[in-house]
Order: sequence, then structure tokens, then C-alpha cells
Amino acid sequence: MQARVRFSQWALQMIRLDHHFFRYVLFSDECTIKSDGELNRHNCHYWSNVNPHWYRAVDHQHRWSLIVWCGIVN
Repeated sequence: MQARVRFSQWALQMIRLDHHFFRYVLFSDECTIKSDGELNRHNCHYWSNVNPHWYRAVDHQHRWSLIVWCGIVN
């Protein structure tokens, strides 16, 4: 938490010195999404009318992963 406070104070100081400071800053992040991670409900089929919470996962896809990257400027 202390690092966030220091960054916020630094950012406010930079804005005071140069009103357009954040026009030159790129905020970015990335994440990796994998097929063997969280439950993918598109691969689940329900086989019971009595208990709708029972399902069978269908593994008809190969393993895959996707890296998502996003950057915001100005």
C-alpha cells in the first residue's frame, strides 16, 4: 500500500510540473488465459433432469493458452 501512496504523490508532483505529463506515459498489463485453468462452461454438458448441478466436462479441445496485452496512452 505504501508504494501506491508514493506513486500517487510522485504522479501529482509530475502533473504540477507538467500538466501534459501523462500524455507521454504508457500504462500496460498482460495476463495469460489457459484452457486447463478455470471451469469453461462451454465444455460442460448436463445429463440429469433431476439434478441440474451435475454435469460432465467434455474434453474435446487441445490445450491452449492466450496472452492478452493492453496498453493505454493519454
